[in-house]
Amino acid sequence: MRKVHIVTFGCQMNKLDSELAAEALVDAGHAVVEDEAEADTVVFNTCSVRDHAEQRVLSRLAQLRGRRESDPDFRLGIMGCFDESEG
Repeated sequence: MRKVHIVTFGCQMNKLDSELAAEALVDAGHAVVEDEAEADTVVFNTCSVRDHAEQRVLSRLAQLRGRRESDPDFRLGIMGCFDESEG
C-alpha cells in the first residue's frame, strides 16, 4: 500500500478530478494522506489554462527533485491538462 498525497492546481474541474482520483486510489488499496511529508507518492493534478498555475507546477517539481533523487521509493505523478500539453 502506498501513501499518496494529491496536490491540485487550477480550476474547479481539477478539484473534482482530484477527489475522483483519490477515491480510485483508495479503492485500489492505497491510503490518501493530507501531509505531503508522509506520502511516498505525490500526484500533481495540473492545469495549463493559466500561466500562474503552470509556473507553480514547475516550481513544485523543482522542489521535489531532490527528494526524488535521494529516495528511490518516492514516486511523483502528474495528471491533468499541463501533463497533456507538455507530454
